[in-house]
Amino acid sequence: ATSANWANLKETSHQIKRGTQVELAFRQLPANGLAKPCATLDGTVEEGGPAGVPPNFDMDQLKNHKSPFDEEDSFPNLEGIRDGIMTQRMETLKNEGEYLTVMCVGEAGVGKSTLLQNIFSKKFDLEDGKPARVTPTVGITSRVVTLTVDSVPFYVQCIDTPGYGDTIDVKKGFCKIVAFIEELYEKAMREEMRTTRSGVAHEHLGVDVILYFIAPHRLKGLDLEMLRMLQGKAAIIPILSKADTMTLAEIRFFKKSVIERLEEEGIKVFHPPLAIISSPYVVTSKDGSKVIGREYLWGTAECDRDSDLPQLRRLLIAEGLNELQKSKRLYYEKYRAGKLRDLHGNVVLRMFRFALRTVLQAGILAGTVYALHKGAEKSGVYDKVLLLGDAKEPEPQPPRRGFFGGPVKQKTDPSSKAGKSTKSKK
Repeated sequence: ATSANWANLKETSHQIKRGTQVELAFRQLPANGLAKPCATLDGTVEEGGPAGVPPNFDMDQLKNHKSPFDEEDSFPNLEGIRDGIMTQRMETLKNEGEYLTVMCVGEAGVGKSTLLQNIFSKKFDLEDGKPARVTPTVGITSRVVTLTVDSVPFYVQCIDTPGYGDTIDVKKGFCKIVAFIEELYEKAMREEMRTTRSGVAHEHLGVDVILYFIAPHRLKGLDLEMLRMLQGKAAIIPILSKADTMTLAEIRFFKKSVIERLEEEGIKVFHPPLAIISSPYVVTSKDGSKVIGREYLWGTAECDRDSDLPQLRRLLIAEGLNELQKSKRLYYEKYRAGKLRDLHGNVVLRMFRFALRTVLQAGILAGTVYALHKGAEKSGVYDKVLLLGDAKEPEPQPPRRGFFGGPVKQKTDPSSKAGKSTKSKK
């Protein structure tokens, strides 16, 4: 703009689209090439700029000017886009289904295995009063449950962990659970980086949600320690187990106290605590129907009617499924980024460690060889080897052959014959 070629340029326009309004501003360029605003859309002159509007310019024409982008009918009207996209997505959902991985963690005897059956099992093949499972969980077990909910197939992986009260070393049990989750992410990372991938997609690996079971009436220090270790690994939902042992007032107070304590400790959870009744028994309700619950002297406690089990089921399968899957991808990306930083970052330190390890190995090898050498000198091994070399008899030579292949007669020494004859005479 400061070039002499622009000195004769007096007017220029700038078209700025803001929503549906078009603003044209005319600027006058003086000899020094610096542009100053002259007039605006309504014909007023801005401060600091001379009037540079041409005398024959129609300002009404400028106000009524419309851009082609302002026309409502400028883009063709495409109907049925939403229905078409939704139809394709529903078809993919019916064919591929949904995947969900649930892990249960908590104290021993709080009903972790039983709750998994109550959430996802539609039918209990049991007799009245017979428990579904009475043996405690020994190790980390995994089971895939296939469900069909509203014509949508669900593949739910239920991971059950042993209670931390079943082992003497509590910290070791905590570390095993954390290592299991990290191993799933490591498996997903290896699957993602493979040239030829297997049938299981890497985004289906990992843990979507951790159901952490809290014993009734009290949040222990071990619970807080385990929750700290699990934070950042997967989404956590606190479960207040055995809610049938607490009154309604006790449940409300316990929920509030757990929320406050978690906030004080800085532990983030996916959903506020849910009071759950889990049972492996089939009982008879008041109306005579078969339900899952527990019978007491005061009456029957049904799992679906008297606890937050239906809310938990909706949260896992319908309402919170998308958010749980998003959170799993975020945790996996965090784990993957950390692993890649460890692999590709801090090259100098890795090279230094490699050189130090090489020097140490060479020193150890040299020390071993020197020690063997000194031991051989003290024990006289070298002298014995030399004596064995000197006492070694010469190897027999093959008989010489003549020109025509016959044996060659060797010349005998007359002195040797005389010696032999004297020896024989003696």
